[in-house]
Amino acid sequence: MLSKLNYALFLASLFFVFGAKLMAQSENRDRLFEMKDEKKVDSSFITHPSSLITIFVFLSETCPMSQSYVPVLNKIQDTYKNKGVEIVGIFPNFYVTDSIVNQFVKEFGVNFRVKRDSAFITTNSFNAHITPEIFLVNSEKRILYSGAIDNAYFRAGKRRGITSANYLIDAIDAMLINKKIETTRTEVFGCVIVKD
Repeated sequence: MLSKLNYALFLASLFFVFGAKLMAQSENRDRLFEMKDEKKVDSSFITHPSSLITIFVFLSETCPMSQSYVPVLNKIQDTYKNKGVEIVGIFPNFYVTDSIVNQFVKEFGVNFRVKRDSAFITTNSFNAHITPEIFLVNSEKRILYSGAIDNAYFRAGKRRGITSANYLIDAIDAMLINKKIETTRTEVFGCVIVKD
């Protein structure tokens, strides 16, 4: 009898953990982003005082898709920097160093701010799993869009002939004119963030 009770409790705990995780992922639009204020993280980069919109993009220096999206992100930063929009690149790898990040910035001509997240503090706060994955946050620290930058890829490493949807740009444009963002979450294709 005791073993059956323990088994039932085990199943209930699994349902609670995974059910809660799925519910959290499905409620992206209303999720408040709360950064843990720890010594390893410069909390001032979370929302720049002058930024109406902060775009967090998770990147990996070894991921070809992260590399290929730098020109797209650079263009977005240049286009919207005078409209209160800022991009912050996050490198979520336990082995990443400042030297590695600086080399990536130099090699690919990154024009936005970057931070390393070797302790996965920021990564876990956003529940990010893929690079490049986007989280668009407003001045109240609410995530209003998350997912892919556009639909250039239909699976990891496989590009479409034509990019027909620009999810991130559409979300930015909607926010700047106080319009409802039509697409608040999209599927991301890229490189899995490894935490072990």
